[in-house]
Amino acid sequence: MHKAILALLLLLASALPAHGQTFGSATHTLPGAQASAEFLPVEEAYTLDIAVRDVQPLRLYWQIREGYYLYQHRFSFQLEDAAGEIALDAQLPEGEHKTDEFFGDVVVYYQEAEILLQPARVPTNATLSVTSQGCADAGLCYPPHTQTFALDFASGSVTPLASPARPGDPARSVGDRTPAANDTTSASLLYMLLLAFVGGAILNLMPCVFPILSLKVLSFARSSDRDRHLHSWVYAAGVIVSFVLVAALLIVLQQAGRAIGWGFQLQSPGFVIGLAYLFVAMGLSLSGVIALGGSLMNTGSSMANRSGPTGSFFTGVLAVVVASPCTAPFMGTALGFALGQPAPVALSVFAALGAGMAAPLLLFSYSGAARALMPRPGAWMETLKQFLAFPLYGTAIWLLWVAGRQTGVNTMAAALSGAL
Repeated sequence: MHKAILALLLLLASALPAHGQTFGSATHTLPGAQASAEFLPVEEAYTLDIAVRDVQPLRLYWQIREGYYLYQHRFSFQLEDAAGEIALDAQLPEGEHKTDEFFGDVVVYYQEAEILLQPARVPTNATLSVTSQGCADAGLCYPPHTQTFALDFASGSVTPLASPARPGDPARSVGDRTPAANDTTSASLLYMLLLAFVGGAILNLMPCVFPILSLKVLSFARSSDRDRHLHSWVYAAGVIVSFVLVAALLIVLQQAGRAIGWGFQLQSPGFVIGLAYLFVAMGLSLSGVIALGGSLMNTGSSMANRSGPTGSFFTGVLAVVVASPCTAPFMGTALGFALGQPAPVALSVFAALGAGMAAPLLLFSYSGAARALMPRPGAWMETLKQFLAFPLYGTAIWLLWVAGRQTGVNTMAAALSGAL
């Protein structure tokens, strides 16, 4: 029992962002960037100044610290007065083109950014909400950051209404919510929960997770209805509990002043390379080359290979750990939004993600029609098992490519040597 608890803690810890983690004994950062221990709070990394000039466009000017940048496509603006929302025409300057591991080819701003906002009508007083998102070259990205200001167009005064409680929190003015705004908030939460559930279900098709789900389905071939139902629910519990615990730990760290979020662990070369080794080890196991033992790297896989409910629970835990590289690219925005919300909302979104990820296995365990599509047990199961190793190898190759982009070809060569 103690080993099981230790394995769970080790796996969940590996899914957390690894700040300050390095590959080898030296600290690796990109040229000209700070060490990870020196990351600035978001308000210090990006300083926003707003100028209100009556009928002239609003001028938003960001002073960006050295080694940090803002994404052009992550800006959003909302201007409202007593009569309702006011349309804005945003004039964005040209930026620098950058290839990003998460967003692909993007335009970013270094040093400074100036954006002009032309309102469709000029109010006397209005509230402006500004959302932006940026990263540091050294390997940390902030969640979307919202700031809210009260604007007086007659006098030109600009008054901040609130400061985020933690990095990424939307700015809020106490007592300024109307019933209609509350309805919108509820609708947004329901949308995010639905998006997280659907995203969790799609995760099962990703090369990180599909082999694990497939092996769990194969294990049902000779199981009774009672065993199928029990193991599918225990697997679901492992997935949901893991997502919620990781989210809770991230929230605690954020409230302690750490600017982190889901998926940022993939910006630590040490974590990326360690995860690549885990995928290689699991792939070799499916190929029949090795039998996973009880070492630290294979603790989670060893627990997942156990029979009974314990094995099903830790299969769910392992699925969450290996899902992290597949989650960040297409769920990073939604999960970044979740971590910028109050704790109950954030935990609900992560629980919905886990429920969606567990839903296909639950459906299969209860649906006779789905099980009827599966061939009778036989030699084909071993062939399929070996075939499922290749998505794991492919994921490992992608992770090593990410590590190479972060630290250079020498680190990637060392990682490949370690895999051999």
